[in-house]
Amino acid sequence: MKKTYEILGEMLKLNPSITHLCLRLYESKTGLAATHDDAFRYEWISTDLASDVSEISALISEFEKEGWTVGLASMVMTTEGIMHLLMLDYLVAPSANAEGDLAWKLSTFNQSGDVNYRMDGYLIRTKNSYHYLSKYITTEANFINFLGSALLFRHSEEGESHIVDDIWLGRSIKRRFGTIRLGKKEGIYPTVASEVK
Repeated sequence: MKKTYEILGEMLKLNPSITHLCLRLYESKTGLAATHDDAFRYEWISTDLASDVSEISALISEFEKEGWTVGLASMVMTTEGIMHLLMLDYLVAPSANAEGDLAWKLSTFNQSGDVNYRMDGYLIRTKNSYHYLSKYITTEANFINFLGSALLFRHSEEGESHIVDDIWLGRSIKRRFGTIRLGKKEGIYPTVASEVK
């Protein structure tokens, strides 16, 4: 399976107006928010670097050696200004049933067509759950609309419990951007489980 950072080049080809991606480097403390200015930093990387798998792999490794957890921020720099990639962080334990259910929910998310963003993207498996990453960019207003709508996601097999990480969601709405992990956690990289169409 491809690591998440290995699909960045594919995504960039679909969005030729992107000039830079934003990496968010942070201290990983499960369940705790960063409380001081040195706990995170941002690195804007060119599309040339992000498209080269060996270059982005080396950069992630370098940051990890410095003690950072490496995430991809939803914010991207384009020729028209800042835009966003849709993304989510889930609380669903990995399984074939969960994967199929999440992929179906994502593919029908905007079935009513009342917003102008596309849900084509990737379902990404982490050690303990899943992420979602869109293939296409959208405006900040659409990104915030999407995050608010994600509160409505339910998981039928879990008695209608929330499936999106509400702490991640709350922080993303407050910051007005999201972050999903690109680098390792406990030695395991997030990998692409399936495509969402």
